[in-house]
Amino acid sequence: MNTKPYLTRYITFGGGVDSTALLVAANLDLCNTHNVDFAIYIDCGSDHPDTISHVQSMQKWSRIPVYIFQTPTSMIDDLLSPNGFVSIPACLWPRGILRRQCTNMYKIKWVHKFVREFIGLKRYQHIKGKVQGLYGINADEAHRAKGSMEKWIDADYPLVTSGITRADCRELCSKSGLPIPRRSSCICCPLHTKNEWAELKGDGNNPQWKTIIKIDEAIRNRDFEKSGRKCFLSCRFKPISEVNFS
Repeated sequence: MNTKPYLTRYITFGGGVDSTALLVAANLDLCNTHNVDFAIYIDCGSDHPDTISHVQSMQKWSRIPVYIFQTPTSMIDDLLSPNGFVSIPACLWPRGILRRQCTNMYKIKWVHKFVREFIGLKRYQHIKGKVQGLYGINADEAHRAKGSMEKWIDADYPLVTSGITRADCRELCSKSGLPIPRRSSCICCPLHTKNEWAELKGDGNNPQWKTIIKIDEAIRNRDFEKSGRKCFLSCRFKPISEVNFS
């Protein structure tokens, strides 16, 4: 058991299977998740509506407070803006992928802001002590478990250290009477699999797919064209509306 005193222990909650299993474990005091003060979900305006609904339902289910923090700007609005920054790992024709900066810009930095405010710090105020962030990465993906870039945060991966696999996470959710959530990801993430794109497309008339098409068109109208390069959500280098996902 970790006996190091922390100013707070919190869960970074993404609303997917693994982080849901971690929140369930914390509610049941499993996997060394004792003394968790809260879970924080960052709503940057780009998650699937089903994910938002799931997070809201977990707010009601969990005895541990689940906070939803809305970012001041929406990632989708920024991507649609003519002067917006392309922070996602879009595919760059004729070859290459843009650096992935969206996670830090729209998720991580806002988690840090919320945590600092939770422990009573003002802007730029020096922190005396440490906090511990618990992250929902399962044992199948232990290679993703890395230390925090911030000196004031100790990263902990209870599912990894307890040997909890993806299948175990699903089972833990089911045994707790919870539905299995969809994979948490932004609707416009270029890293979607073919099946995920097909599921998002559906019949092609849903609001999410229409937004995806607009984003795909918008990111192509950026300064990359000055050098003869173009951005696409699909690495087939076609407009997303023309890609066959079957």
